[in-house]
Amino acid sequence: MLSFSDWSEEEHEEVNGHALRLLTVIEGNHETARDLTVDILPDHYTSPEHLARIFRKLGKGAVADFLRTKLPTRPSLRSGDLGEIFATEYIDERTEFSAPVKRLRWRDHREMAMRGDDVIGMRLPE
Repeated sequence: MLSFSDWSEEEHEEVNGHALRLLTVIEGNHETARDLTVDILPDHYTSPEHLARIFRKLGKGAVADFLRTKLPTRPSLRSGDLGEIFATEYIDERTEFSAPVKRLRWRDHREMAMRGDDVIGMRLPE
């Protein structure tokens, strides 16, 4: 969980009939935002079970190598990935919807941008 309220301020605005939510890092909280993001990053690229299997079979170094092969090297793609991660986490944490699909796990290649919808939010009937 990114705990957005611990490190960001949220503003609400209406733009062309749509709700816009703008999050801004609170001055002095950049390290908190970074540390929380680093903690959740691996889960967006692969399942914890997959990491556990690699760790069990090959050790910590192999897990680190595997994750490095998942992360994009180009700044524009890294920025896009962060947008995907923040949007998914925001939906889970701050809305009545759930974003159970972590799409970065299914990307064709680490240097290719995702195609289609950025995030998918769901709300099951009660």
